[in-house]
Amino acid sequence: MKDVIQEVAVNPKAAQLVAMATTGTGVGTIFDIIPDDIGKLATLVGIILSSILIYKHTKLLKQDAEKNKIELEILKERRREQLENAAKRRTTD
Repeated sequence: MKDVIQEVAVNPKAAQLVAMATTGTGVGTIFDIIPDDIGKLATLVGIILSSILIYKHTKLLKQDAEKNKIELEILKERRREQLENAAKRRTTD
């Protein structure tokens, strides 16, 4: 169940659906098509789901940044080793 919730929380289509449903419910409440209690509940659900999406995307961005930083350090180290090996080969030739 937790995996399903996480999948929905990071799914852009689910975010669009929630945004449209929340907006539609809010507009319906304004025009008295939908009762106020349902409009308030939909707004609360929209706020909660939006907060979850913001949290998850922020966490993913931080993880990606850390991963990129580590990969860059690895590439720099490999390049340094390649240059050292090339210099050693030149001095032995």
